[in-house]
Amino acid sequence: MLAEWEVALVMGALRDDFCDAGGRPLVGSSISGVVRGVSDAGEALNQRFPNPSPQAFRTRVAAVGKRYGFHAVSIRLLRPRQLAPIVVVRTDRDRKAFVQDVPTIMRLLDPRSSSKNRGAVTFEGFFFQAQDVKGPFVRVDNVYRGEVMGGQWSWNRCIYPYVHSEPVGAKPCPE
Repeated sequence: MLAEWEVALVMGALRDDFCDAGGRPLVGSSISGVVRGVSDAGEALNQRFPNPSPQAFRTRVAAVGKRYGFHAVSIRLLRPRQLAPIVVVRTDRDRKAFVQDVPTIMRLLDPRSSSKNRGAVTFEGFFFQAQDVKGPFVRVDNVYRGEVMGGQWSWNRCIYPYVHSEPVGAKPCPE
């Protein structure tokens, strides 16, 4: 999941770098024959993100962690063009309860704003993973430069932070 996220970040940054170099715009790209990163009205070129300073972001992670019962194990700030954090946290909280708080935690770590039909996010990409004494139990990621995408993973197929669909024929999750 992390490798795919990093590839999506790099592809978006390269697309914008090619455009900035003055050549023809990069229309899209592919990996193993799968077309990705198509440039169109929905995938803006040369986006700018209102990144906080690295220190301000680390302070934000600590404050949100205090509020939601976690501490940062690792904070890496990738720079495809601007900042794209990889945040790994550790908690002693109940897994299910923590996963329910992940959407709020993400809104606080990667604030968004919207007005009319436009929206803005703070970072060009974000990767968040929570772990406890047993290891990782939830991951979420987003990319906003190039092809807008996101993903999530959970140790339990019935407990995710965001609504998702199940494969056809999957056993229903208990209520």
